[in-house]
Amino acid sequence: MATRIRHLAPHDLQAGMVLVQALTLVEHGIVTYTLPAGHVLTQENQHQLASHHAVCVQVEQEDTRTDSQREADTLRQAGRLKMIFRHADLSPPENQALVQALLTHRSA
Repeated sequence: MATRIRHLAPHDLQAGMVLVQALTLVEHGIVTYTLPAGHVLTQENQHQLASHHAVCVQVEQEDTRTDSQREADTLRQAGRLKMIFRHADLSPPENQALVQALLTHRSA
């Protein structure tokens, strides 16, 4: 089974999804909510994440896309990044590495 890492808002989460990284929510310098990496989300967790104003949660999902859909997604993301960086000087290796990292992240 192929999986992909997704960054989802709390309202897009579903019970049964697995956290990729440990989650720590902090408000005014105080830790208000934590969940460990590998935690299987429950409906109660979803409510807690929303009530603690979580913005984004990194979860692992089954990747149901076909190889051609994955390739099309990668090409679409490459086009978007090309548009975003159209005025940037991409000759320095640091800039090339940044664009490649963004493409890898967006295509996951």
